Amino acid sequence: MTAPTRRKWGVDELWFATIDLEQGHGPLPECTELPESEYRESYYANPKGPLSIARLPESGDGYRAMCSQVARSNANWAWRLGYRHHLIDRADYEDDLYELRSSAPARQGRAMPDAYMERQSYSRDEPPRCPHHGYTVHGILDGDDKLVAYAQMVRCGQVARVNTILGHHDYLEDRVVWLLFMEMIPWHVKRGARFALYYTHGSGVDGGLQYFKERLGFKPTEATWVFSA
Repeated sequence: MTAPTRRKWGVDELWFATIDLEQGHGPLPECTELPESEYRESYYANPKGPLSIARLPESGDGYRAMCSQVARSNANWAWRLGYRHHLIDRADYEDDLYELRSSAPARQGRAMPDAYMERQSYSRDEPPRCPHHGYTVHGILDGDDKLVAYAQMVRCGQVARVNTILGHHDYLEDRVVWLLFMEMIPWHVKRGARFALYYTHGSGVDGGLQYFKERLGFKPTEATWVFSA
């Protein structure tokens, strides 16, 4: 991933990444269908601004080291308070998810969708059949096994993308979302991910979300998707 000097989208330092979606990596349908639906037929085929992408090292410890001291300190704070990362099944946490999702009527300057204020039922999250293509849900639990933050990740070849992420409003001061990132990204690194993607780099309001991403190694990036099939 290299950084040219030219400007685009009003960004002074725009990085470039060529990312293999490993289409047809295996015989399962998702190995062919997921790259198509997620990157050829979606927002990410023609984004309105630079994407927020982290180039990942070959180890989880390497990822933690490339993050800022702020990120590591915040994650360690949550760890010392007893919070832990787990791969979860949303069907086991429906009450916690309802409380978490409805814990704040607005986030990032926008009112939450009505669906977030309503209790949802979830079917069982099937574990990915292919380690290179599929969905996983990561959670942060407190000492009483209460779910206080979660994220759904989409793995597609070399890239692990944040699809949905949310923390319980009352627990954000415990820095649980920092811990979530510092654990779930290394989880994907261990399974061969070489890039992490978190929507567009300038998303959010007042620069707060961009600050968060940059402390975690994400940079404004123009991506070229490689469809192997």
